Amino acid sequence: EEITAARGWVNVSGGVGSVIADTTTSPNGSLTADELTFGGVNTWWGKIVTFTNGQTYSMSAWLKTADGGADFTISLTYYPTGAPGVPQHITVPVTNSWTRVTATFPSVVEGVGASYVVLRSSSTRKINVWGVQLEQGAFATSYIPTAGATVTRSADMFYVGTTASPQGTFFTEYMPYTTPAIHTVMAYTNSSGT
Repeated sequence: EEITAARGWVNVSGGVGSVIADTTTSPNGSLTADELTFGGVNTWWGKIVTFTNGQTYSMSAWLKTADGGADFTISLTYYPTGAPGVPQHITVPVTNSWTRVTATFPSVVEGVGASYVVLRSSSTRKINVWGVQLEQGAFATSYIPTAGATVTRSADMFYVGTTASPQGTFFTEYMPYTTPAIHTVMAYTNSSGT
């Protein structure tokens, strides 16, 4: 999701900062990553969201530095704006390469009023942001482009390309999803389709 006012994101701290949409190539190769400027002194970019009391949520985003500076950290935050909710801040790294970061907020307690998911930094820095996602659950799933509306997830595809030896071992550990109409859980193929 874009970090833009059109998508409901605002500078909730009042600190100095700016956002420029679609300024750089994202991890999927499209020109859809945003540049987010943090002006220091705890600049917060947030979006009002609705949580369900007692549920666990995971937030994820692809991040990288945009100013060529050294690595630094930002916080992914669940921030209820009234009692009895307690903010949960999870610090994540921002490096010079695209990295998907995640934060899980267990058993949220809604306060009175709006709640936010927030990107926060005390550093005066610029970062590139792409694919911000909030979902109910104890871990982040693969990115689901929504364009502002709920979408149904299609099957996840996993690909590992290699130029190494054609021999080797492949190990997978999984828990099967049992639905009577679904019988194929996983398929392995090589470049020749076998």
